Amino acid sequence: MPKFDRYLLSNIFSGTIIALIFLLTIDFLVQSGEEISTVGEGNYTITVMLTVLFFQLPERIIEFTPAAILVGSILSLGQLATQQELTVAQTAGMSRLRIVRSGIFLALFFGCLLIAIAEFIAPQSSQKSEEIRNFALGKTSQNTYANGLWFNDKNQQLIHIASLLPDGSLNNLHFYRRQNNTIEIQTAEKAIFNNNSWRLEKPQKWTFTPEKIVEISTDNSWQTTATPENLYQIAAKKNSGTIAELLALNSFLKSNSLPHQKESLALWQRIFLPISALTMLLLALPFVFKTSRGTNGSRLLIGIILGTLYYIIQGIISSLAILLNFPAIIGALLPNILLGLPPIFILMRS
Repeated sequence: MPKFDRYLLSNIFSGTIIALIFLLTIDFLVQSGEEISTVGEGNYTITVMLTVLFFQLPERIIEFTPAAILVGSILSLGQLATQQELTVAQTAGMSRLRIVRSGIFLALFFGCLLIAIAEFIAPQSSQKSEEIRNFALGKTSQNTYANGLWFNDKNQQLIHIASLLPDGSLNNLHFYRRQNNTIEIQTAEKAIFNNNSWRLEKPQKWTFTPEKIVEISTDNSWQTTATPENLYQIAAKKNSGTIAELLALNSFLKSNSLPHQKESLALWQRIFLPISALTMLLLALPFVFKTSRGTNGSRLLIGIILGTLYYIIQGIISSLAILLNFPAIIGALLPNILLGLPPIFILMRS
């Protein structure tokens, strides 16, 4: 690697890390302010609060690193522009895109690193954080929801589950199916998942017609593509997890004709993390070369404005993709196209 590329790489890297630490510090103060009111409940102490926030750190890194790349690039490259180092490189015959080539590779590296963190560290760390918090507050490990969990399966049944247990089993299930003038209702005290299949405990089944109600025999098996992991993610309205888990959840939702746009969008946004990181770097470049005499304060303000603009546009497009049923891949990629291509054209024309 040429010496200039190494020099530029080290500047962007250090600027990104400093910006990330700054953003994480601000987030830590905000999160601490929200959690401090809980201190004193049960065994929830300051030490427990700090531990909980520490285990949430991987998810925060995933969330704030793209913005840190933007702010760090503007600050570090802006400083080089102020010192005329970028001007000297251009005078030597380097194009603006060639100057920032190492930064582009660094942004892609950060994006791939974020995927690795999201796959191998963040899910377990977030779960540990939740377990520590619930244990300190004396909350039951049984996950219950105000109205239980409702969903349809591929057998055209409406299913209600009162609660999901930590061991993957389900409590108090009701199955409803209508065929012409007949309604079938089945209940079970519990469902246990074993060897990729569900076994119902104490199942009962009735048929309701305008004339009579008849109890009929039923077996203790439940044929469904649902898994405990799928149900937990649906109940918690959680779009995190590994790519494999998101794929499995999407497959389950599609096979049961359930809404899956939000989960598909989360999957593609995860896959496109390197492109999002690259977009943030590209977004910074025109302003770096145009503000060679700017101060660090003005550059920081530009970074904050651009980062806010990116997340606003991403949020609007994501919401429209869900509401209008656009392909999820378009909803995830379009913000990067809208904000990433113009800086490339500007730099190529300069």
